[in-house]
Amino acid sequence: MTSRPLDGDAVRPLQQQIAALLHRSQEAGAVREDVRLDEVMALLGATCQGALQGGWDHDLRERTLAIVFTGLRPR
Repeated sequence: MTSRPLDGDAVRPLQQQIAALLHRSQEAGAVREDVRLDEVMALLGATCQGALQGGWDHDLRERTLAIVFTGLRPR
């Protein structure tokens, strides 16, 4: 089974919701101000693909997400 690239129109609603969440998180001081939407989308895509393609177990998923979340927090 080959994966097909996502259509920009299909991803746009998700991207808009993530942008709103990012903005609210930054306003609340929970996410660094210098984090951009394209970076969050890249992290989500790479992490999801890594987990799916690599068959990550629960522990690896938890540890990886903890590192990602720590990197998003303000210094």
